[in-house]
Amino acid sequence: MRRLLILPLLALSCFAQVIDIASRRELFVDHYLIDRMDGAELRLQVPQDRGIAFPFDLPHKGAFCGYTSMITLPDGGGFRAYYRGLPEAGNDERAMEIAAYAESEDGIHWTKPENNIVLRDAAPATHNFTVYYDLKPGVPDDEKWKGIGGLGTSGLIRYVSADGIKWRILSTPLRIKSEQLYRTK
Repeated sequence: MRRLLILPLLALSCFAQVIDIASRRELFVDHYLIDRMDGAELRLQVPQDRGIAFPFDLPHKGAFCGYTSMITLPDGGGFRAYYRGLPEAGNDERAMEIAAYAESEDGIHWTKPENNIVLRDAAPATHNFTVYYDLKPGVPDDEKWKGIGGLGTSGLIRYVSADGIKWRILSTPLRIKSEQLYRTK
């Protein structure tokens, strides 16, 4: 009889524990952090086609642009989108791949500076160059912007920048095996 009483009490104590998220921002995409929902529901927004944000309209951009990453600028002054420019199909690691950017104050209306190429002649890093802004304390000012790109054959090539425009290689390519990327508990 005692065993039957202990099991339900243990189960209740597991659910009663508070998860301390401190000051972190957390997305409520499942019920992991939600105790109960009265008059609310979890619902994903439905995408709405609002037309072209910015065209890939220059000869060095082309129909095979992609790998766009959107960044909120650190000073709250708008957004920046980084993307691969590629005018024609073919094998990866080609010299014609570039990484470029566009800017927006509101996330709707975008402009591209006259020279918006941030990486050229840097394949394979330009194939899928992805950028983020590092908010950790103690990061040197000239390394606040970080980028990474590459292929399985080349390894991941890391870049840093003070402004997100002029980049320098941080290190030799990282060789990561696919099983290291998809660890399970």
